[in-house]
Amino acid sequence: MGFIGSGRVAAALAKGFIGSNAVERECVIASGPTEKSTSKIQEELSIRTTLCNRETVRNSQVVFLAVKPHIISMVLKEVTADITPDHLIISLAAGTKLKTMEENLPDGAQIVRVMPNTPCSVGAGMSAMSASSTTTNESIQLTKSLFTRVGKCRLMSENYLDIITGLNGCGPTYMYMTIEALADGGVRAGLTRELATTMAAQTMLGAAKMVLESPRIHPGEMKDDVCSPAGASIQAVHVLEKAGYRGILMDAVGVSCNHCIELSQMTNGENGRGAPLDEF
Repeated sequence: MGFIGSGRVAAALAKGFIGSNAVERECVIASGPTEKSTSKIQEELSIRTTLCNRETVRNSQVVFLAVKPHIISMVLKEVTADITPDHLIISLAAGTKLKTMEENLPDGAQIVRVMPNTPCSVGAGMSAMSASSTTTNESIQLTKSLFTRVGKCRLMSENYLDIITGLNGCGPTYMYMTIEALADGGVRAGLTRELATTMAAQTMLGAAKMVLESPRIHPGEMKDDVCSPAGASIQAVHVLEKAGYRGILMDAVGVSCNHCIELSQMTNGENGRGAPLDEF
C-alpha cells in the first residue's frame, strides 16, 4: 500500500488501516516532496517514506493519491510509466473527476475516487466512492472493504461526490466546533475543562450512535423524546432555534458543497457554475 502525499489525510488513513489490521505497517510506504513533509508521518506511524513518487508506485499494489487537486495531473504524468493493469489507483483528491485521471493514466487503468474524512484514523470515518468503467468488481470490492475497516463506506454515482465533500469531508470541523462550544458551556457552569470536554464528546458520540443504530427513527423524534414538558432541554432548544442553529449548519454545508463544486470545475477545466445542488 502506497501513499503519494504524506499529509493529514494520508496519515489518517494509514493509521486507520494499520490499526484495523487491514495492512501490516511494513507494507506501507508514503512519498512527499521533502524530508520535512514526510517526517511527521514517518515518526507517527513508523512507515517507510521516500522522496520519489515512482518508488512508491513500484513498491505498491494499491496506490493512494493524497495530493492537492491542482497538482494531481502533474503527479499522474510523473508516475504513469510505472502504472500497470495490476495497480489499483485510489484518488483522495477533492474535486478531481475520474475522467481527468483517466486522461492522465494508461488505458484501462483501475481507478477509484474516494471522499473519506479524518475520523478514519480511529475507525469511525465516513467515506463515499465511485469507480471508473474499467475498474474490476474485485477492485471495487477491495476498496470498499478497506474503507469499511475504518468506518462506513457507500458506493455511489460520481455526481454526488462533490456535494458529499461538503458534508462528510468538512463535517468533522462543525462537530469539533460544537464539542468545543458545549465544553465551554460546561466550564462556564463550573466544570473542569477536561471533564466538560469528555462529557461533550461522549454525548455527541452517544447521540450519533443512537441515530445510526435506529435508522427508522427520525432524529427529530429522538430530540422530542429528550424534551419533556417545560423541561431544561426544550428551554435550550428554544434558544438554539431563535439563534438559527439548524439554518446556520445547513448554510455551512451548502457553502462547502458549492465551493467543492466550483473547485471541481476549475480542476477539471469546466466552464460555468454547473447544475445547482437540487439537480443532482
